[in-house]
Amino acid sequence: MLKSTYRIDRDSQSDWYEIADLALSRLNLDVPLTIYQAQNAEGMNASLAYLPSEAHIILFGPITSKLSREELLSVFAHELSHLLLWQQWDGDFLIVDQILAALTIDRKAHPAHLESMRLLSLYNEIFCDRGSLFVTEDPNVVISSLVKISSGLDTVNAESYLKQAAEIFERETGPSQSLSHPESYVRARAVRLWHNQDVDAETKITEMIQGQPALNELDLLAQRTIEVKTRRMVDLLLVPKPTQPNASLRLSALKI
Repeated sequence: MLKSTYRIDRDSQSDWYEIADLALSRLNLDVPLTIYQAQNAEGMNASLAYLPSEAHIILFGPITSKLSREELLSVFAHELSHLLLWQQWDGDFLIVDQILAALTIDRKAHPAHLESMRLLSLYNEIFCDRGSLFVTEDPNVVISSLVKISSGLDTVNAESYLKQAAEIFERETGPSQSLSHPESYVRARAVRLWHNQDVDAETKITEMIQGQPALNELDLLAQRTIEVKTRRMVDLLLVPKPTQPNASLRLSALKI
């Protein structure tokens, strides 16, 4: 990383560190932080180079000059939320990430492994957007930072983009087709659902990310769900006739 980036010292860019430290504090993370600027970067982006109990944030392109202070706070919060996800819950999500990463680089990887890795990546980004919202407490800031980074624009109207996203969902209901990051309109709608405290937010977000499972595109968890449902159906069908429940009871028993 040191060969391909410029390491930013606290003394040279104290304002950047002040913003990042605020994100650390609001996420209740107590780790040393270092910021880097990537060399020869195309476009704008940011990423977290993970090390246990350390935060290393890499900035790509003119992100600090294009984003406002609050938008930069949103970006730092998003990247640090990756660290939060991997450190909390006894590190279970980090372990899952590492296992799936190892499985998918094998040339004999099963399609279910690839789909599981894809969905995990998408949900990771959704989780981190929620971290940005928690830190900034402003959905418009989170959305404008997302769109600025993806489009390169200097100015973005978050409300206008939300209307654009609504038009997309009115015309198209298919799930995300992205490999690593959900489409910006999906992420924008998820942020707004959380901010509005929509009681069906999780269901709606799952529908945007996964939709209805197709038998030839199941991830590992979906395979397990289908397996359990199939087993229950077979068990009900094989019950001896004298003790078989009636048809309505059999159907209700299959619901999960």
